[in-house]
Amino acid sequence: MRKYLLTLFLLCFAFMAQAQMSDTQVAQYIQQEMRAGTTQAQIAVSLMERGVKMEQIQRVRAQYENSSSENEPKAEDTERGRKNNGAYRADDNGKALYTQMVNPQSDEDLSKRQKVQIKDSLVNTIRGKVVFGRDIFNKPALSFEPNMNIVTPANYVIGAGDQVIVDVYGASQRTDALTVSPDGAITIAGYGPVQIAGLTVSEAQAKVKHLYGERYSSSEIRLTIGQTRTITINIMGEVVAPGTYTLSAFATVFHALYMAGGVNSLGTLRNVKVFRGGRQVASVDLYDYILNGKLTGNVRLADNDVIMVGPYDCIVDIQGFVKRPMAYEMRRNESIATLLEYAG
Repeated sequence: MRKYLLTLFLLCFAFMAQAQMSDTQVAQYIQQEMRAGTTQAQIAVSLMERGVKMEQIQRVRAQYENSSSENEPKAEDTERGRKNNGAYRADDNGKALYTQMVNPQSDEDLSKRQKVQIKDSLVNTIRGKVVFGRDIFNKPALSFEPNMNIVTPANYVIGAGDQVIVDVYGASQRTDALTVSPDGAITIAGYGPVQIAGLTVSEAQAKVKHLYGERYSSSEIRLTIGQTRTITINIMGEVVAPGTYTLSAFATVFHALYMAGGVNSLGTLRNVKVFRGGRQVASVDLYDYILNGKLTGNVRLADNDVIMVGPYDCIVDIQGFVKRPMAYEMRRNESIATLLEYAG
Protein backbone atom coordinates (compact mmCIF):
# COMPACT_ATOMS: atom_id res chain seq x y z
CA MET A 1 0.00 0.00 0.00
CA ARG A 2 2.84 2.35 0.91
CA LYS A 3 4.53 1.63 -2.47
CA TYR A 4 1.27 2.38 -4.30
CA LEU A 5 0.84 5.72 -2.49
CA LEU A 6 4.47 6.69 -3.28
CA THR A 7 3.93 5.98 -6.99
CA LEU A 8 0.70 7.97 -7.00
CA PHE A 9 2.43 10.88 -5.27
CA LEU A 10 5.25 10.92 -7.83
CA LEU A 11 2.78 10.86 -10.73
CA CYS A 12 0.81 13.76 -9.25
CA PHE A 13 4.02 15.72 -8.64
CA ALA A 14 5.18 15.15 -12.24
CA PHE A 15 1.77 16.22 -13.56
CA MET A 16 1.84 19.38 -11.47
CA ALA A 17 5.39 20.20 -12.65
CA GLN A 18 4.35 19.74 -16.26
CA ALA A 19 1.26 21.84 -15.75
CA GLN A 20 3.40 24.60 -14.29
CA MET A 21 5.55 25.12 -17.42
CA SER A 22 6.13 28.83 -17.74
CA ASP A 23 5.35 30.80 -20.90
CA THR A 24 9.09 31.06 -21.57
CA GLN A 25 9.52 27.28 -21.35
CA VAL A 26 6.54 26.72 -23.64
CA ALA A 27 7.90 29.27 -26.13
CA GLN A 28 11.34 27.60 -26.09
CA TYR A 29 9.74 24.22 -26.69
CA ILE A 30 7.67 25.59 -29.59
CA GLN A 31 10.76 27.15 -31.20
CA GLN A 32 12.77 23.96 -30.77
CA GLU A 33 10.08 21.77 -32.31
CA MET A 34 9.42 24.18 -35.21
CA ARG A 35 13.13 24.17 -36.09
CA ALA A 36 12.94 20.38 -36.10
CA GLY A 37 10.05 20.53 -38.60
CA THR A 38 7.30 19.43 -36.20
CA THR A 39 3.85 20.62 -37.24
CA GLN A 40 1.84 22.98 -35.05
CA ALA A 41 -0.78 20.29 -34.38
CA GLN A 42 1.89 17.84 -33.19
CA ILE A 43 3.44 20.52 -30.96
CA ALA A 44 0.05 21.29 -29.38
CA VAL A 45 -0.65 17.61 -28.65
CA SER A 46 2.81 17.13 -27.14
CA LEU A 47 2.40 20.16 -24.87
CA MET A 48 -1.05 19.05 -23.73
CA GLU A 49 0.42 15.67 -22.83
CA ARG A 50 2.83 17.61 -20.61
CA GLY A 51 -0.09 19.27 -18.83
CA VAL A 52 -0.07 22.61 -20.65
CA LYS A 53 -3.55 23.98 -21.27
CA MET A 54 -4.71 24.98 -24.75
CA GLU A 55 -5.27 28.60 -23.64
CA GLN A 56 -1.61 28.91 -22.66
CA ILE A 57 -0.46 27.25 -25.89
CA GLN A 58 -2.50 29.65 -28.00
CA ARG A 59 -1.31 32.67 -26.02
CA VAL A 60 2.38 31.74 -26.22
CA ARG A 61 2.15 30.78 -29.90
CA ALA A 62 0.56 34.15 -30.71
CA GLN A 63 3.34 35.93 -28.81
CA TYR A 64 6.00 33.89 -30.63
CA GLU A 65 4.52 34.55 -34.07
CA ASN A 66 4.18 38.29 -33.38
CA SER A 67 7.77 38.45 -32.14
CA SER A 68 9.04 36.54 -35.18
CA SER A 69 7.14 38.73 -37.62
CA GLU A 70 8.54 41.86 -35.96
CA ASN A 71 12.12 40.61 -36.29
CA GLU A 72 11.78 39.41 -39.86
CA PRO A 73 12.18 41.93 -42.71
CA LYS A 74 8.85 42.77 -44.28
CA ALA A 75 8.40 42.29 -48.01
CA GLU A 76 7.59 45.96 -48.45
CA ASP A 77 10.66 46.97 -46.39
CA THR A 78 13.12 44.88 -48.39
CA GLU A 79 14.99 46.85 -51.04
CA ARG A 80 14.01 45.33 -54.37
CA GLY A 81 15.76 47.69 -56.78
CA ARG A 82 19.35 47.22 -57.88
CA LYS A 83 22.08 49.78 -58.28
CA ASN A 84 25.14 49.71 -60.49
CA ASN A 85 27.84 49.03 -57.92
CA GLY A 86 30.66 48.78 -60.46
CA ALA A 87 33.21 51.41 -61.45
CA TYR A 88 32.26 54.62 -63.22
CA ARG A 89 34.21 56.73 -65.67
CA ALA A 90 35.03 60.29 -64.62
CA ASP A 91 36.54 63.39 -66.22
CA ASP A 92 39.78 65.06 -65.11
CA ASN A 93 37.95 66.72 -62.21
CA GLY A 94 36.53 63.44 -60.93
CA LYS A 95 33.00 64.21 -62.07
CA ALA A 96 31.01 61.34 -63.57
CA LEU A 97 30.88 61.55 -67.36
CA TYR A 98 27.41 60.07 -67.59
CA THR A 99 25.00 62.79 -68.65
CA GLN A 100 22.11 60.39 -69.06
CA MET A 101 22.47 57.42 -66.74
CA VAL A 102 20.24 54.39 -67.06
CA ASN A 103 20.06 54.16 -63.26
CA PRO A 104 20.56 57.64 -61.74
CA GLN A 105 22.28 57.46 -58.38
CA SER A 106 22.96 59.90 -55.58
CA ASP A 107 26.34 61.50 -55.08
CA GLU A 108 26.77 59.39 -51.96
CA ASP A 109 26.19 56.15 -53.86
CA LEU A 110 28.47 57.29 -56.68
CA SER A 111 31.28 58.13 -54.28
CA LYS A 112 31.39 54.52 -53.07
CA ARG A 113 32.15 53.19 -56.54
CA GLN A 114 35.59 52.85 -58.08
CA LYS A 115 36.46 55.94 -60.15
CA VAL A 116 38.25 55.54 -63.48
CA GLN A 117 39.76 58.64 -65.03
CA ILE A 118 40.92 58.62 -68.65
CA LYS A 119 42.76 61.48 -70.29
CA ASP A 120 41.35 62.85 -73.52
CA SER A 121 42.82 61.08 -76.54
CA LEU A 122 42.34 61.82 -80.24
CA VAL A 123 41.94 58.15 -81.15
CA ASN A 124 39.28 58.80 -83.78
CA THR A 125 41.85 60.10 -86.28
CA ILE A 126 44.67 58.28 -88.06
CA ARG A 127 47.24 60.24 -90.03
CA GLY A 128 44.97 63.26 -89.74
CA LYS A 129 41.94 61.47 -91.17
CA VAL A 130 38.73 60.91 -89.21
CA VAL A 131 37.99 57.17 -89.01
CA PHE A 132 34.33 56.19 -89.00
CA GLY A 133 33.06 54.88 -85.64
CA ARG A 134 36.19 55.42 -83.58
CA ASP A 135 34.58 58.04 -81.35
CA ILE A 136 31.75 55.75 -80.21
CA PHE A 137 33.31 55.15 -76.79
CA ASN A 138 34.13 58.82 -76.25
CA LYS A 139 30.58 60.16 -76.19
CA PRO A 140 29.52 61.10 -72.63
CA ALA A 141 25.87 60.33 -73.38
CA LEU A 142 26.66 56.85 -74.70
CA SER A 143 28.09 54.93 -71.77
CA PHE A 144 26.40 51.57 -72.42
CA GLU A 145 25.83 51.36 -68.66
CA PRO A 146 23.84 48.19 -67.89
CA ASN A 147 20.19 48.43 -66.92
CA MET A 148 20.12 46.93 -63.45
CA ASN A 149 16.35 46.76 -62.86
CA ILE A 150 15.45 44.16 -65.43
CA VAL A 151 14.12 40.65 -65.02
CA THR A 152 17.05 38.51 -63.91
CA PRO A 153 18.24 36.55 -66.97
CA ALA A 154 17.31 32.87 -66.80
CA ASN A 155 20.94 31.84 -67.22
CA TYR A 156 22.27 34.21 -64.55
CA VAL A 157 24.62 32.22 -62.30
CA ILE A 158 24.56 33.14 -58.61
CA GLY A 159 27.91 33.96 -57.02
CA ALA A 160 29.46 35.27 -53.81
CA GLY A 161 28.20 38.77 -53.02
CA ASP A 162 24.79 38.42 -54.67
CA GLN A 163 21.79 39.29 -52.51
CA VAL A 164 19.10 36.60 -52.57
CA ILE A 165 15.53 37.43 -51.52
CA VAL A 166 13.32 34.51 -50.47
CA ASP A 167 9.59 35.28 -50.26
CA VAL A 168 7.13 32.97 -48.51
CA TYR A 169 3.49 33.83 -49.12
CA GLY A 170 0.14 32.12 -48.72
CA ALA A 171 -0.68 30.40 -45.44
CA SER A 172 2.56 31.82 -43.98
CA GLN A 173 4.21 35.17 -44.70
CA ARG A 174 7.92 35.97 -44.42
CA THR A 175 10.76 37.50 -46.38
CA ASP A 176 14.45 36.71 -45.99
CA ALA A 177 17.09 38.94 -47.61
CA LEU A 178 20.33 36.94 -47.59
CA THR A 179 23.79 37.58 -49.04
CA VAL A 180 25.81 34.78 -50.61
CA SER A 181 28.98 34.34 -48.54
CA PRO A 182 32.50 34.05 -50.04
CA ASP A 183 32.24 30.27 -49.75
CA GLY A 184 29.04 30.32 -51.84
CA ALA A 185 26.38 29.74 -49.19
CA ILE A 186 23.42 31.55 -47.67
CA THR A 187 22.57 30.97 -44.01
CA ILE A 188 18.87 30.32 -43.39
CA ALA A 189 17.68 30.63 -39.79
CA GLY A 190 16.80 27.21 -38.45
CA TYR A 191 18.49 25.38 -41.34
CA GLY A 192 22.09 26.56 -41.44
CA PRO A 193 24.21 27.21 -44.57
CA VAL A 194 22.84 26.26 -47.98
CA GLN A 195 25.21 26.15 -50.97
CA ILE A 196 23.75 27.99 -53.98
CA ALA A 197 26.78 29.58 -55.68
CA GLY A 198 27.21 28.24 -59.19
CA LEU A 199 23.46 27.60 -59.59
CA THR A 200 21.11 29.49 -61.85
CA VAL A 201 18.20 31.34 -60.24
CA SER A 202 15.75 28.57 -61.14
CA GLU A 203 18.06 25.86 -59.76
CA ALA A 204 18.57 27.81 -56.52
CA GLN A 205 14.81 28.33 -56.16
CA ALA A 206 14.17 24.61 -56.53
CA LYS A 207 16.76 23.84 -53.85
CA VAL A 208 15.46 26.43 -51.39
CA LYS A 209 11.84 25.51 -52.09
CA HIS A 210 12.57 21.89 -51.24
CA LEU A 211 14.21 22.98 -47.99
CA TYR A 212 11.52 25.49 -46.97
CA GLY A 213 8.76 23.17 -48.12
CA GLU A 214 9.20 20.97 -45.07
CA ARG A 215 7.98 23.83 -42.90
CA TYR A 216 5.81 25.83 -45.30
CA SER A 217 3.99 23.08 -47.17
CA SER A 218 0.87 25.25 -47.55
CA SER A 219 2.71 28.31 -48.87
CA GLU A 220 4.33 29.44 -52.11
CA ILE A 221 8.08 30.10 -52.13
CA ARG A 222 9.88 32.38 -54.59
CA LEU A 223 13.59 33.21 -54.86
CA THR A 224 14.76 36.37 -56.62
CA ILE A 225 18.01 38.29 -56.95
CA GLY A 226 18.29 41.65 -55.17
CA GLN A 227 21.50 43.67 -55.39
CA THR A 228 23.98 41.92 -57.66
CA ARG A 229 27.66 41.39 -56.97
CA THR A 230 30.55 42.96 -58.85
CA ILE A 231 32.85 41.11 -61.23
CA THR A 232 36.48 41.63 -62.24
CA ILE A 233 37.21 42.07 -65.95
CA ASN A 234 40.57 42.28 -67.72
CA ILE A 235 40.72 44.51 -70.81
CA MET A 236 43.90 44.02 -72.77
CA GLY A 237 45.46 45.01 -76.07
CA GLU A 238 44.97 48.18 -78.09
CA VAL A 239 42.71 50.20 -75.79
CA VAL A 240 43.31 53.63 -74.28
CA ALA A 241 43.54 52.33 -70.70
CA PRO A 242 44.17 48.56 -70.52
CA GLY A 243 43.81 47.02 -67.08
CA THR A 244 41.56 45.30 -64.58
CA TYR A 245 38.12 46.77 -63.95
CA THR A 246 35.46 46.13 -61.32
CA LEU A 247 32.06 46.20 -63.03
CA SER A 248 28.48 45.25 -62.30
CA ALA A 249 27.57 41.61 -62.84
CA PHE A 250 25.18 42.84 -65.58
CA ALA A 251 27.94 44.66 -67.51
CA THR A 252 28.43 43.88 -71.20
CA VAL A 253 31.36 44.11 -73.61
CA PHE A 254 30.35 47.58 -74.84
CA HIS A 255 30.27 49.02 -71.31
CA ALA A 256 33.66 47.48 -70.52
CA LEU A 257 35.17 49.05 -73.65
CA TYR A 258 33.68 52.41 -72.66
CA MET A 259 35.27 52.11 -69.22
CA ALA A 260 38.67 51.49 -70.87
CA GLY A 261 38.29 54.62 -73.04
CA GLY A 262 37.68 52.75 -76.27
CA VAL A 263 40.31 51.60 -78.74
CA ASN A 264 43.58 53.46 -79.20
CA SER A 265 45.09 54.57 -82.52
CA LEU A 266 46.07 50.98 -83.38
CA GLY A 267 43.00 49.17 -82.08
CA THR A 268 40.31 47.45 -84.10
CA LEU A 269 36.57 47.96 -83.89
CA ARG A 270 35.93 45.04 -86.23
CA ASN A 271 37.13 42.04 -84.23
CA VAL A 272 37.01 42.48 -80.45
CA LYS A 273 37.39 39.08 -78.78
CA VAL A 274 36.04 37.89 -75.42
CA PHE A 275 37.73 34.98 -73.63
CA ARG A 276 36.28 33.02 -70.73
CA GLY A 277 38.27 30.29 -69.04
CA GLY A 278 40.85 30.42 -71.81
CA ARG A 279 38.25 29.87 -74.55
CA GLN A 280 36.87 32.49 -76.93
CA VAL A 281 33.14 32.95 -76.29
CA ALA A 282 32.33 35.99 -78.45
CA SER A 283 33.59 38.24 -81.22
CA VAL A 284 32.28 41.79 -81.63
CA ASP A 285 32.12 43.86 -84.82
CA LEU A 286 31.25 47.42 -83.81
CA TYR A 287 30.35 48.36 -87.40
CA ASP A 288 27.54 45.82 -87.25
CA TYR A 289 26.15 47.75 -84.29
CA ILE A 290 26.77 51.26 -85.64
CA LEU A 291 25.38 50.62 -89.13
CA ASN A 292 22.81 47.89 -88.52
CA GLY A 293 21.89 48.22 -84.85
CA LYS A 294 22.88 44.63 -84.12
CA LEU A 295 24.26 43.70 -80.70
CA THR A 296 25.85 40.47 -81.90
CA GLY A 297 28.69 39.50 -79.59
CA ASN A 298 27.81 42.09 -76.92
CA VAL A 299 27.52 39.37 -74.31
CA ARG A 300 26.99 39.83 -70.59
CA LEU A 301 30.36 39.42 -68.94
CA ALA A 302 31.37 36.96 -66.22
CA ASP A 303 33.99 37.15 -63.50
CA ASN A 304 37.59 37.00 -64.82
CA ASP A 305 36.59 37.41 -68.48
CA VAL A 306 39.31 38.81 -70.73
CA ILE A 307 38.52 41.29 -73.52
CA MET A 308 41.25 41.39 -76.15
CA VAL A 309 41.48 44.22 -78.69
CA GLY A 310 43.99 43.52 -81.45
CA PRO A 311 45.34 45.93 -84.12
CA TYR A 312 43.24 46.89 -87.14
CA ASP A 313 43.72 45.19 -90.52
CA CYS A 314 43.64 48.26 -92.75
CA ILE A 315 42.28 51.80 -92.96
CA VAL A 316 40.80 52.86 -96.32
CA ASP A 317 39.93 56.47 -97.23
CA ILE A 318 37.08 57.22 -99.63
CA GLN A 319 36.30 60.67 -101.07
CA GLY A 320 33.96 62.13 -103.67
CA PHE A 321 30.21 61.81 -104.12
CA VAL A 322 29.38 59.57 -101.16
CA LYS A 323 27.31 60.43 -98.12
CA ARG A 324 30.10 59.88 -95.60
CA PRO A 325 33.47 60.70 -97.20
CA MET A 326 36.03 59.65 -94.57
CA ALA A 327 38.33 56.79 -93.61
CA TYR A 328 36.92 53.36 -92.73
CA GLU A 329 38.39 50.37 -90.97
CA MET A 330 38.14 47.44 -93.34
CA ARG A 331 38.74 43.74 -93.02
CA ARG A 332 41.12 42.22 -95.54
CA ASN A 333 38.41 40.07 -97.07
CA GLU A 334 36.02 43.01 -97.68
CA SER A 335 35.54 44.55 -101.14
CA ILE A 336 35.05 48.02 -102.61
CA ALA A 337 31.31 47.27 -102.73
CA THR A 338 31.35 46.87 -98.94
CA LEU A 339 33.24 50.16 -98.59
CA LEU A 340 30.64 51.94 -100.76
CA GLU A 341 27.92 50.49 -98.56
CA TYR A 342 29.63 51.83 -95.44
CA ALA A 343 30.05 55.27 -97.04
CA GLY A 344 26.42 55.35 -98.14
